[in-house]
Amino acid sequence: MSDPHYEREAEKYESPIPSREHILSFIQKKPRTKHQLYDLLSLKDEQKRSFEKRLRAMVRDKQLSCNKAGVYRTFSKRGLLRGTVIANPKGFGFVSLDKGGKDLRLSTQQMKLVFHGDKVKVRLLNRKLDAEIVEVSETVKSVVGRLHLETHFPYVVVDDKRIKHNIIITELIEGCEDNQVVIVEILSSPTMISEATGRVVEILGTYLDEGVEVDSALHRHQIPNKFSDIAISDSNKLPTKVLVKDKENRLNISHLNLVTIDGEDSRDFDDAVYAEPTNKGWKLLVAIADVSHYISEGSKLDEEAFERGNSVYFPHMVVPMLPELISNGLCSLNPNVERLCVTCEMNIDT
Repeated sequence: MSDPHYEREAEKYESPIPSREHILSFIQKKPRTKHQLYDLLSLKDEQKRSFEKRLRAMVRDKQLSCNKAGVYRTFSKRGLLRGTVIANPKGFGFVSLDKGGKDLRLSTQQMKLVFHGDKVKVRLLNRKLDAEIVEVSETVKSVVGRLHLETHFPYVVVDDKRIKHNIIITELIEGCEDNQVVIVEILSSPTMISEATGRVVEILGTYLDEGVEVDSALHRHQIPNKFSDIAISDSNKLPTKVLVKDKENRLNISHLNLVTIDGEDSRDFDDAVYAEPTNKGWKLLVAIADVSHYISEGSKLDEEAFERGNSVYFPHMVVPMLPELISNGLCSLNPNVERLCVTCEMNIDT
């Protein structure tokens, strides 16, 4: 079958290659490898390199898809699965599916198209759970890394070992210098033939500057370190000490010498323990600060605490799960003050 668009292609190439339409007419009938297409289209050796470029361009333009075995088929969005990319520092990755179930595998080649944390649509390729990226529905908004200005095109090496892409910088801000740690807004995703692009939006400093490593870690791991105005306002409405009404229907164990196991410089004590010998072994009490007495389920404070999940400790600072008025005050089991607790009493045999 002759190519109906031969004359158009002859204007572009000294040795014309099959048109996209002609290629699709063969693949629509049956998926093919490039070598099968060479034979079917009777390609000469000097045409093969240009033909391979055309196949890659058709994959890029979502006319074709190509699996790990090199089989081309017409692109289709049927049966696509949604999920989030989980990158491995070794270069390969996985897709955690929105619907749950086993993670799908992404080859190092497929990982060239995405960042760790991207939301994607993928196609399952085989029973081994290999997948291919069909569409990046939402890419990461920003990354942190080290700025390099020694080349003609400035670029950033990302400070997350799971992200292998360098970011080509299209826009700098005042004060940018070589080797600074910066935050970059992502402008375009990477492709098989080009790096991602971005612009510098904030300078954190150099790696020798105090606090830069912490700021970098906060951004790299997306740790929220600021509370909303509503959450702060709600925490300010809470009492600073236990009120008489709060003690109703509660057992007073303040006469027991409970101890905490936190360091001397700690300010948020969320649990304490007490133990005494008995005839059969030991009686052990573990007291946990009763945060739920003050924070209602579904409130703004509850939502922001849920988003954090836990407090994060750095060598010289803490990012608390709750505002400090609560984490270091009302719900911290500080010495010589009354606090509301949920306590478990256990009798342990020797």
